[in-house]
Amino acid sequence: MKRILAIAVSALAFANPSMAQNSINDVIALLKGDNAISCNYSYALKGDFPLKSSGTALLHKHKYYLNENGIETYCDGSTVWTVDRKAKEVLVSKSEGSIVSRLEDFEDITISRYTGKTLSCTLKNEAHGINIDFNAENISISRAPEDSSAFIFDTSKLGSDWIITDLR
Repeated sequence: MKRILAIAVSALAFANPSMAQNSINDVIALLKGDNAISCNYSYALKGDFPLKSSGTALLHKHKYYLNENGIETYCDGSTVWTVDRKAKEVLVSKSEGSIVSRLEDFEDITISRYTGKTLSCTLKNEAHGINIDFNAENISISRAPEDSSAFIFDTSKLGSDWIITDLR
């Protein structure tokens, strides 16, 4: 969920030049809006367990789709499907809450570079030891998909060779 927040905050907060100077309330309003946000991203989680990764994101209100290093994550707002097509495995779980409800996790968001289509920033939460360097490229705001199919993974169409773990 932390990486989703980093992606959402960064892509949404700064997808529009005027957003770079506005408050977190403007970010929340954009997240709740009718538009979809998409971007390519990379991040580095610093700390005791460093991690680097990259992928693509599509965000709309409380829904999202991520494709990160071949692992796909779908969320329709209540259910999360994490899909590894190579391993033929799906993990199904409850959503941990909307992106908007989780924005408070970050005490500090510092922008180091913003061009309108690209962004570099740092997101921090000292209490939880979270320090993320985040980069987004090809940031785009567009009309939201007509239906929610982009945010749902249908496990009923999978063959018997797939492993589905449902934790709901």
